Amino acid sequence: MMSLAAWVLAGATAAIAPPPREAAASASARLPFPSGTVAPGLRGRVTLDAILEAVGQDAEGRIVSPNERPLPQLVQPVNWPDASLGCVHQGQAASPTLVPGWLIEIGDGKRWLSYHASERGQWVLCPPGRARSALPRTPGR
Repeated sequence: MMSLAAWVLAGATAAIAPPPREAAASASARLPFPSGTVAPGLRGRVTLDAILEAVGQDAEGRIVSPNERPLPQLVQPVNWPDASLGCVHQGQAASPTLVPGWLIEIGDGKRWLSYHASERGQWVLCPPGRARSALPRTPGR
């Protein structure tokens, strides 16, 4: 029979043990909003074209239009007000810091999707009602 102290220690050890690798991986894959990251190109920089390609592929899977491919309707350089790229996740706080990037709106004439992207390659599909206002930015800065 196990002593009470040994039982408590065994329980405490089990309680602080890390979750299995599969559980940790699946938990990190579940993000509040659809998002992704574009890898840097040959010169170590992420290009706007690469981001437009990534969000365009995501939009194609969300806007099914037999006649037209969803196209970027707006690509505006901005500074996002925080680390969430201006897309507020309910119940979470984001670090307040200026993040240079783009506001990208893609549509097929009937439906519109708003993507927020950073110059470092992160992007997020921001649902209506979640977006924070971005600050204007001069292109190339």
